Amino acid sequence: MMELKMGTLSQNGISLLTGLAPEWSAEIVPEGAFLSGPFAKRASACLVPLGKIERADRFAASVRFENIPWWTHPESGRVADKPLPPLAYWVLYRHLPQADGLVPLTLLVPLPTDREAVSLQSTGGASTADVLSLLAETGDTSLPVQGGRCLFVAHGTDLDTLLEKSARAISRALPGARLRGRKPVPAILDKFGWCTWNAFYQTVDREKVLEGLQSFSADGTPPPRFLVLDDGWLDTAPLPCGGDVLKGFEANGRKFPGGLKAFAADVRAASRIDEILVWHAVHGYWRGISPTEPAMRRYRPRPVSMAGDANMKRSSFTWLEGCDQTYLPAIEKLRSFYMDFHRFLQESGISGVKVDNQSSFLYQSNAYAPGKGRTAHAKAFRRALSASAKACFSGCLISCMCDAPEILYEARYDNLARSSDDFFPDRPASHAAHLRANAYFSLWFGQFSWMDWDMFASGHPYGPYHAAGRVLSGGPVYVADAPREHDAGLLRKVVLPDGSVVRCDAPARPALSSLFGDWQKTKEPLVLVNTFLKGQYGVAGIFQAEPGEAAAAAFRSGCQAVRASDLPGKSGKRRGVWAVWAHGSKLLRVLAKPEKEMGPFDVRGIAERCPLGCELLTFAPVVGGLAIVGIEEMLFAAAPIAQVGHSATGVSARFRMGGTLVAYARKKPSGVFFEDRPVPFGYDPETGRIDCTIPDSGMLRIQA
Repeated sequence: MMELKMGTLSQNGISLLTGLAPEWSAEIVPEGAFLSGPFAKRASACLVPLGKIERADRFAASVRFENIPWWTHPESGRVADKPLPPLAYWVLYRHLPQADGLVPLTLLVPLPTDREAVSLQSTGGASTADVLSLLAETGDTSLPVQGGRCLFVAHGTDLDTLLEKSARAISRALPGARLRGRKPVPAILDKFGWCTWNAFYQTVDREKVLEGLQSFSADGTPPPRFLVLDDGWLDTAPLPCGGDVLKGFEANGRKFPGGLKAFAADVRAASRIDEILVWHAVHGYWRGISPTEPAMRRYRPRPVSMAGDANMKRSSFTWLEGCDQTYLPAIEKLRSFYMDFHRFLQESGISGVKVDNQSSFLYQSNAYAPGKGRTAHAKAFRRALSASAKACFSGCLISCMCDAPEILYEARYDNLARSSDDFFPDRPASHAAHLRANAYFSLWFGQFSWMDWDMFASGHPYGPYHAAGRVLSGGPVYVADAPREHDAGLLRKVVLPDGSVVRCDAPARPALSSLFGDWQKTKEPLVLVNTFLKGQYGVAGIFQAEPGEAAAAAFRSGCQAVRASDLPGKSGKRRGVWAVWAHGSKLLRVLAKPEKEMGPFDVRGIAERCPLGCELLTFAPVVGGLAIVGIEEMLFAAAPIAQVGHSATGVSARFRMGGTLVAYARKKPSGVFFEDRPVPFGYDPETGRIDCTIPDSGMLRIQA
């Protein structure tokens, strides 16, 4: 148990935070401690000294971009070399090893109070990087900070246990912060999808969408099973000062003749689409709802200006054109606005919504809800939005531009949040940063929602890189290719023939060995890990950190250094033998110990197929000298396996598709059977690989 005494927060006699002012108090719970602080300054923003983190060696964090309120970026490295930047939403410290060899970890999570947002930062430069402060902001110049329970601290030596127990504690303390596993899973997570954004941007119309869907079926590509109709479909009007507002709920009649209901019927008749999601901004459209249209006037639109905060100037809102007014529904009309909008969509055949620009609500409190603060403001709109999505779409809501704790901790009924900025096809430097930002954000906030790593373009040069990331992300897999520009071969490596995809057990996270690296200096690759079939299988992705030979060399070394012990949860700690299949290198390797590194193998061909190298490793347990790993043609070989079982006489697995089998046997098996019929097979005694083709979906059995 933790203890706060004489300004020191400790656990079992080990000092974690020292130098806390006497006014700090602690609520001790089995999982850690909630700290309440004194925000005595009579101002709307207050930087409060916290204390010094003891014996910290390295750190990792998700930090909001200084001038971009919607997204975060990852920070990591040696504490002595770099301070924690302002606006950290969580930070994980790694301490020096204990006498028993275990490496302690301390997690700090700032918590929004009833009226203010809270974040962490170092107090000074690199020389005082281990001295921390809390920044509290009400977002309303008329409302001073008041303090309260604002920080959770937990300590342990196992990362997954630390994250899970901390999330449980916070979910009890914040009623809106419901755990991911306690909310329904959106149906789109198990299906392949297509989004119209990068294909058409705001020029989308009915004919283009139908053409795009038809192009998938023309070359044998697995069919998309859900569609996201992105920005460009709504009926909008320009404001005199610039920007556009929403006129009504119906689709633009010029682009979608017959209306949204007719379009949805046409889509389902012409394709295998099950779910159709449509985009809208959190205010209706980017500049809100029309102040003159009768259909919108019932929601009492009022002009509201954006306001900055302690780390962001109003000039940061560069997307505003001409003037910075946005016409928002009155706060007392939010619930009816969302319910009316979403009921119309539901009656038109729409299955869910992607709601954009959500964090903008946090910077309108001054004028929109004076005297309440940005946290109360966030709760009001977020509760109305989540309740409407539950009532109309069974919670099928993609929350976008929402990466702020005040919003994410109010996802009561919805269970999918965008975890990074967009996929930018024309920015080569963005691709590695995109995966890293998603992975770090998912590490913590993935405890509360499934994470959407955004669409990508399969036909893009970096398509294989992004496809590998999406396969192990645990989130949705959907592309935004223009008609006839997708890579059918790549998609067949990701999507099952019926258009379904396979979801890993949880949102992917960085491997502990990769999490704390200062990759900007060392060019170390990003190693992402996950599990499958409730931990029976593991998957690891190794991703080159950036373009260039230094990063490519680090990528080659990183592939060799991955171990079974890097996997999350029990899989990484299981004793025994693992069979490991490297998709890009076509190598089957057996690891007798989880701590054993993969060792050298040839990855030169991987970089030749993609400007940034990426490799996916599938881990399968070897039981009784046998392991069924999966299908060679898939990026994640185990993806087609629906179930696996071991017995005294062999191993069996039910497959959802056919293909080239990847399986291991310590000695040549006595037989291989598909649907209880013997099938011919070969055996390589040097590698232990069984050479066999599975004709279709069904049950495969390998007899010892």
